[in-house]
Amino acid sequence: MTPTIVTFNTILNCYFEFGQTDSGLQIFRQIQKEGYFPSDVTLGTMVKGLCKAGRVQDAMEFFHINILLKGHSPNVVIYNTLLDGLCKQGAKEYKSAMGLYGHMVKAGVVPTFATFNTIMNYYCECGQIGSAFQICRQMDDLGYDLSVVTFGTIVKGLCKVERVQDAIRFFRRMLRRGHRPDVVVYNTLMDGLCKANYVRKAANLYEEMLEEDINPDIWTYTTLMDGMCKDGMLKKAQILFDEMVERGFNPNDITYTALIDGYCKEGNVPAASKLFDEMLEKGLNPGLIAYSALISGMCNGGNVDEALRCFKEMQDKGIDPDDILYGSLMKGLLKHGRTKAAKELFNEMVDQAQNFNDMTCSS
Repeated sequence: MTPTIVTFNTILNCYFEFGQTDSGLQIFRQIQKEGYFPSDVTLGTMVKGLCKAGRVQDAMEFFHINILLKGHSPNVVIYNTLLDGLCKQGAKEYKSAMGLYGHMVKAGVVPTFATFNTIMNYYCECGQIGSAFQICRQMDDLGYDLSVVTFGTIVKGLCKVERVQDAIRFFRRMLRRGHRPDVVVYNTLMDGLCKANYVRKAANLYEEMLEEDINPDIWTYTTLMDGMCKDGMLKKAQILFDEMVERGFNPNDITYTALIDGYCKEGNVPAASKLFDEMLEKGLNPGLIAYSALISGMCNGGNVDEALRCFKEMQDKGIDPDDILYGSLMKGLLKHGRTKAAKELFNEMVDQAQNFNDMTCSS
């Protein structure tokens, strides 16, 4: 039985799906060697497979050599795949991405909704909000019904460049146009509000979300609780934590860390320690931030022996302390007359820094 190009396409797709990129390239060379004419599916599979493997430059080279120079007319799917791959490379591939988009338009290939969303997302990720709005207007002019994903991308971009008030206005515009935001859009805006110290507005948005019968997820609670703890709204954060558990959500390490940090800053180390132990019982692994908060709280409360024990436990778990934690612990030791222990800790910090420099120089 003689294989057809469809057979080869199936094999190609399988190789790329399982990450065997070099084997896929060998199959394509076999297709050429045996005189088969690659179909749009063949070419699209090759471009998609190379981009999926992170070999975007190879995909671009394939596009020029095996598609354009061979007289093939690439379809919109191939252009979109390449654009997506280039845009995911960040600002370094800006010229290539825009050049490809210009080539696409010049060739008479009509951009699709996916094309515009890819470019808009890229602009937002790079902080080029003005350019993102231009794409949004182009979509409007072409009669595209802007989706929740599109609006969410703009909201995320505005929050990323700290234009949270503009993000709120854009969000309201989204509502006026009859769009129903999903939980991702709400989470994005709440995160932006919390980071800009508008925690109460974020809390109001959460209430609005519930009124609209949009179910919160674990990131809704984590985002809002973290903001509340940092803003000194610890009681409300605890109420939200309890509500989250009642709704059947399992708190994650970020959720616990936010509360632990909040309680420690309030001076309630016993409550923080209880949460820390609960975290361990549930199989969660506290990170540097959780340990730092607890150790700092212990030092401030005068329990430096427990702080040292906790510090050693952290190191035994392979978590490296940073300069801030070293400083916090040394300050606590010196404050309570533990000069010798503070000097030992200082020497340890210096040795750690030297070891890091030696590793950096030798690598």
